[in-house]
Amino acid sequence: MSAEFKKETQLEIAHVLFIDIVGYSKLSVNEQHARVDELNGIVRLSEQFQKAEAANRILKIPTGDGMALVFYRSPEEPAQCAFEISRALKDNQRLQVRMRAANKVRVIAAGRTTRSRVL
Repeated sequence: MSAEFKKETQLEIAHVLFIDIVGYSKLSVNEQHARVDELNGIVRLSEQFQKAEAANRILKIPTGDGMALVFYRSPEEPAQCAFEISRALKDNQRLQVRMRAANKVRVIAAGRTTRSRVL
């Protein structure tokens, strides 16, 4: 790798929590909106989300049937957030979710951003 490439390239690891609502496509449009709103409220109440948001170190990306939460500090952040969300949903029979975590590398080269999965 050339010295010039190293100077112009930055790598940042993002720790992502993907959350999907189970059975979303079988719901009516009104029910879909209601479940997404309910999920948003639960996520926003989680302590880990609030900490990351206060530090401006989280990106929330809507996915239609859920969301992706991108944390930038440590891999424990999405795990802790998933635990808090799971605990909040424990007795909620109406809103069931699937959650999974992944680490991604964000490459910033000469002002352009590309993303790739860490294997």
